[in-house]
Amino acid sequence: MTAPDRPVDRRLPGPVARRWLFAAAVTAVLSLGLPWGASAGSGGSVLPGYFTPGFCSTVYDYEGWASVECSSSYYFPTLYFTGHGGGGIPGAAHPSRALIAVAVVLVILGYRQANRRLLIAAAFVAATAFFAFGIRPASGQLTFGLALVCLVLALRADRMLSAPAAGVLPRRT
Repeated sequence: MTAPDRPVDRRLPGPVARRWLFAAAVTAVLSLGLPWGASAGSGGSVLPGYFTPGFCSTVYDYEGWASVECSSSYYFPTLYFTGHGGGGIPGAAHPSRALIAVAVVLVILGYRQANRRLLIAAAFVAATAFFAFGIRPASGQLTFGLALVCLVLALRADRMLSAPAAGVLPRRT
């Protein structure tokens, strides 16, 4: 037999952690569709004004006398348009989406390889995605904050964030 008789020992998330991971995945995907921050044009826009001068020309009447005729000039004032309430950069266009993808890959690899360090790194990468570009009260960023909390609760449910047991580390005397 070439296949091992024993099943491969892979660390899968427990039932409680699986629920928290599902909630984290749903809220993270939802956050990518919501606005994360204000875009440059969401506060309004300006249409600059301009001035067009009139042109003058010399005209002669039927007796030969010269006179100057000028066309009218006009001025178009500057217009300010107020912004709309729905402005913002969606999460799918925000720079943190790359860090979110890295965190997802680290969670998957961490559970497949039963590697505690990868799972902790996934939590740190997700926290970096939340904090790195500033905290704004945007719905997408707050929803991703909820996903981050769900990820941390999943890792706590599997005891991945707890300290190693006493006696595991060598003691210095």
